[in-house]
Amino acid sequence: MNYKKLLLGTLAGGLADYAGGWLCYTKLFPDKFPGPAHADPLWVLPAALCLGALLSFMMLRFQHVHGWRDGLLTGLAAGILLSARDVFFSLSAHSETAMQTMLLDAGISTLLVGMTGLAAGVVMKGVKG
Repeated sequence: MNYKKLLLGTLAGGLADYAGGWLCYTKLFPDKFPGPAHADPLWVLPAALCLGALLSFMMLRFQHVHGWRDGLLTGLAAGILLSARDVFFSLSAHSETAMQTMLLDAGISTLLVGMTGLAAGVVMKGVKG
């Protein structure tokens, strides 16, 4: 495994997820998601880096990264699965949760994971070796 690609993909993907989450949850939809709007960045950044690492590992281990398209498709596929998991857990725990807010969160999460994969794919494609 190419650890340089893994590290750079983790950083690029993690920073893309962090920036996208900041934009969506604190600037575009702060009234829909008051909790994430006030989340401690000290804990959000490592979570974003973990997602970047997961997607980078998936791309390196299970497919050959050929650029932004592979990264985006891998990220969107993972995003759909992770978002569906969150929706089902939310439904099991809080059936009174507003469906519109849950679906908006699932859509945002799917796009963020897709963008994370896109960023990781672009960076890993550019790394030699």
